Amino acid sequence: MQRTTDTPRIYAACLASYSAGRLHGEWIDCDADADEIADEIAAMLAASPEPNAEEYAIHDHEGFPAGAIGEYSSVEEIAEIAAAIEEHGDAYRAALAVAHDHADALAYVEDAYHGAWDSPGAFVEDYHEKCGDVAPYWLVIDWEATWRASFDCDGWCAVRVNGECHIFSPR
Repeated sequence: MQRTTDTPRIYAACLASYSAGRLHGEWIDCDADADEIADEIAAMLAASPEPNAEEYAIHDHEGFPAGAIGEYSSVEEIAEIAAAIEEHGDAYRAALAVAHDHADALAYVEDAYHGAWDSPGAFVEDYHEKCGDVAPYWLVIDWEATWRASFDCDGWCAVRVNGECHIFSPR
C-alpha cells in the first residue's frame, strides 16, 4: 500500500506478543494530542492475543526525521514533535538535525531560520542582493565559495531536507 500523506505516525508493538514470538501492533497517526495517541495504543494492547498485555515499544515510524523518536519515547514527546512537524514542516525537520532536542529545534526554527534555498550559494547571492551588494555585471562570483568563506565558518549551517537547503544562522 502506497502512503499518500506525510502525517507522522508510529508502529506501536505489543511487547507481550513480541516476547511470545508473535507480531501484534498497529500503525498510529500522530496528528492528534497525546491522550488520543495513548488511547489508540491502549486499544491495540487490549486487542493483543496475549493475556495481560501492558507494555509496548515503537518498532517503526514514518514522517519523523531519523533519530527524532526512539523505541521508548513518551507519547507526550511524540505528540509534541508531530505537532511541530505539522506547524513548521521541513524547517523543523532540518532544525532537528542541528539541535539537541525538540525544544532546541523549535528555538532554531523561531530564532535562527532564514528559509529554504536550492543551495547555500543561492542563499548568499540573494542575501548580498538584498543588502545592496550588487557586483558589476562582468564580475563572476562563486557564491558557494562565498558561503564557505563567510557564513559556514561563522556558525551558520545549511541542512538539506527533501531537496531543499534550509539555512540557519548562529543563535
